[in-house]
Amino acid sequence: SVKKWKNKVYGYQRNTVLGGQEQSTLEEYEKTLGDETIDTFNDSKTYSTNESTGLNYQKLGRKLLNLNELKTMDRNRCIVTISGVPPFLSDKYPTPEHPNFKYTADASENNVFDFQKHRKELKERDDKKRVNYINFKASDEYMVLSI
Repeated sequence: SVKKWKNKVYGYQRNTVLGGQEQSTLEEYEKTLGDETIDTFNDSKTYSTNESTGLNYQKLGRKLLNLNELKTMDRNRCIVTISGVPPFLSDKYPTPEHPNFKYTADASENNVFDFQKHRKELKERDDKKRVNYINFKASDEYMVLSI
């Protein structure tokens, strides 16, 4: 959800933008990607009694990707940002081709992680560890004290 995304701790050195439609998330990506500079050259030549030429040089700025471009980004592409490297477009990895895909919930319903069941098993295991018991052997000598 958006709230979870906004509350992430920014301690990581890389990020991958997979796309999406949620407005505030797209605006955040747009800001994060920043601007690019476009250099334009225009030359002109005027033919009249006095021939004249001109050269015009301009630097223009624009968002690297604006909101509409982010919304309509190809679903097979992603934007990768790595610390110290300009953001770049990359092909998404086809996850069904990954050797460990068989272990995911997308591959089989049997792989869905049941958190409630896991917590219950952990509690049962911890409860068993808390039981105090002593194993006596026939060769052991012991004395019973009354308190």
